[in-house]
Amino acid sequence: MKPAYKKQQAPVPPSAAPWVQSPDLYLAGRAATDGMDDLAVRMEQKWGIGRLRLLVSAEWRLKFDTQREKINKAIDSGGVDDLRREAARMEAAWRKLDTLATEGGATPTPADQWEVQDHDAMHLIIIVKDDMDATAVARNNRACVVYSLSEVGRILSAYPEIAAVKLGFPGSVVTAARRKPDPVDLLTRGDFDDDIPF
Repeated sequence: MKPAYKKQQAPVPPSAAPWVQSPDLYLAGRAATDGMDDLAVRMEQKWGIGRLRLLVSAEWRLKFDTQREKINKAIDSGGVDDLRREAARMEAAWRKLDTLATEGGATPTPADQWEVQDHDAMHLIIIVKDDMDATAVARNNRACVVYSLSEVGRILSAYPEIAAVKLGFPGSVVTAARRKPDPVDLLTRGDFDDDIPF
């Protein structure tokens, strides 16, 4: 006779927010925030990453940023009711900024401009068709790094390993790219300034 299988929940860290203390609470919390996250993605696709808040007055920007702080606090340490309340308010904040930007005559991000944040979320990367578009985007006064398609091609040419993987495995996705350090570069950088042990 097989022993009865007893389902066990993984231990929850004591520092975890109340809404992640059980599977039911977690699902309720995700239900409260998933719609908000989807709306945020759609707004950033429409207006550009981090751009919408720059298209409204300082007063509305402060209100929006204050609400972002409240939802982040609810995610970090709140309960399900906190998440529901703050997620609904965050959705309202996104919609309000969208309305204000539209009424103010702002134009959404062009369809031929693609935006992504690097994996550390330290830099906004914008890719455009050509060098003229790159110059125009760089003048928009946003903290970003702009690449034209020809620049992307040149960068990929400098990393033939990535191209080889993509050619060898169609449909593969690059999740990280690192170059092996050149031993000569390491020596000239001074990483080996210690005494020679012989």
